[in-house]
Amino acid sequence: MSSKGAQRPKGKSVVKPAPPAKAGPTWTAPKTITHPEHHHTLNHLNQVAAYYAVLSSTFDFSSSSYASTSALHLQSEITRSAKTLSRKSVIRLDTSVKRRACGRCEAVMIEGLTMSIRNKASGPHDHVSKKKCGVCGAVVRLPAPDLVPEIGVGKGPRDGQKEQEEGTSEAAKGKQKVSQRQRRRTGSIKRHLLGKIKAKDDGEEEGSSSVQSAQEPSKPKLSRRQRQHARSDKSSIRLSSRRLDRFMEPSHSTKERRRNGELKPAATEPPKGPPELATTAVSLSGASIESQPTPHRKGRIRRPQLEHFNDRVQGSCWDEAFIKLSSHLLEPVETLDGSERGAETSAMENEERQVSTQALEYWEKAARSRGDHLLVTGVGKNGSLGAGVR
Repeated sequence: MSSKGAQRPKGKSVVKPAPPAKAGPTWTAPKTITHPEHHHTLNHLNQVAAYYAVLSSTFDFSSSSYASTSALHLQSEITRSAKTLSRKSVIRLDTSVKRRACGRCEAVMIEGLTMSIRNKASGPHDHVSKKKCGVCGAVVRLPAPDLVPEIGVGKGPRDGQKEQEEGTSEAAKGKQKVSQRQRRRTGSIKRHLLGKIKAKDDGEEEGSSSVQSAQEPSKPKLSRRQRQHARSDKSSIRLSSRRLDRFMEPSHSTKERRRNGELKPAATEPPKGPPELATTAVSLSGASIESQPTPHRKGRIRRPQLEHFNDRVQGSCWDEAFIKLSSHLLEPVETLDGSERGAETSAMENEERQVSTQALEYWEKAARSRGDHLLVTGVGKNGSLGAGVR
């Protein structure tokens, strides 16, 4: 038996068992990516947002069902989280991987489900693609990509070769396919040149000795907005001339009347019916003055002044301020000991009372004409005449 102090035999080594291998991740990323978990999270968020967008498209967006509302809310929140992560980690996914999101409602835009596309021409510019969100209705216009050539699309190789040969033969003959816009532009240039040549020939036929009239300068082409402004300016000029003719004398209203001396006779016949407006009867010192008809004038008819609109303060709680103020001004001024004041103090009091009376008349007239209770409160407490009147 070997003791504890016995030495091991030389030339023999002890082999230790290998530790168990750790379980690796189910996905692998290249070593060039510094933060692979960020890319993985962004891809996952985009896929989940697209899934919820497809799920929400099966419901009606206008309906208030719980399923459609929750799906739309979830996809917008997920898209917003993906944008935040992309901005903070300074990572932008490839456009072929991710989908476009609406800038207003953060909904994932999937063609045919949550977005509609329409290619159209934008005036003199090139074709554009109009993308409309199906959730909120936001519209985005982007330049349309180049169209796919017609040769080789849905046709056999022989058909494509035949069309290519026909195109080369037409180009050799001098025939080329021109767009409708180019044809219209060429036609307008030709008509302009032919008109100039025709006008020149007509001038030569009249006689070389006669002095040819100066050709009118060509008017520049105006845009649609410039034409609208020109029309509005003309209409305003016409209206101003009509207003001037209405108020000017008939002999100086227009150039034709000044040149020809033709004046329209003034209407001497009285009106058939009673006048539309009449002044109400006014009672002065017991004698009533009869209402006189106002002269009939062209233009806008003046509105009648009704009594219940002129005075809405009288008889209301707001009228108490005027009553208290008038009674306060009529009261005699006395000192505390009952003695009379001097001439200077009485003059100052009379001046203050006169100013207060004028202010009372002003505010009362303004309040009764407008029926505004704010003017009434300006007279009394904390108003222009002090806090003495409440």
